[in-house]
Formats: sequence, structure tokens, C-alpha cells
Amino acid sequence: MAEAISAGHGGVAAAARATKVARSTIGRGIKDLHEPARLTGKVRRKGAGRLALTVKDRTLLDDLQQLLEPATMGDPLRPLR
Repeated sequence: MAEAISAGHGGVAAAARATKVARSTIGRGIKDLHEPARLTGKVRRKGAGRLALTVKDRTLLDDLQQLLEPATMGDPLRPLR
């Protein structure tokens, strides 16, 4: 983004061609450089990303506990637990 700014007129288009990144993405990056306060620390939109495996398969934790129970012998502090 900084290279696109320093290149002046046509810098965004040149940076887009060189990096194969969309001009709109470079434009958003430039806005972020000019206004760092708008960065909130969140990368994804709300609801984005993969679902947790425990949401997809409700029995997963119980199944794993049943597999581990013979190896842990009831000791909740065993490293395998």
C-alpha cells in the first residue's frame, strides 16, 4: 500500500498489476494507513469462519471422553486429558 502511495498517480493500478491484488483491496489498505483508528482488530465479519466441530457434531466431546477414560483412569490431571 505504501508503494502505491509513493508512486503517485497510477500507483494503485501499478501495485495491483504487480501483486495481482484487486485495486479495491489496495484502496482499503490505503484508507487503513491514513486512518489507523478505524482498525478494530477484527479480521472477519461477524458469523464468518468455520463452525466449531462441537457445533457440527454435538456428540464429539462425549465420544472423545469415552475414548480417553480408560487411559486417564479417572485422574483429571493426567497429561492426556
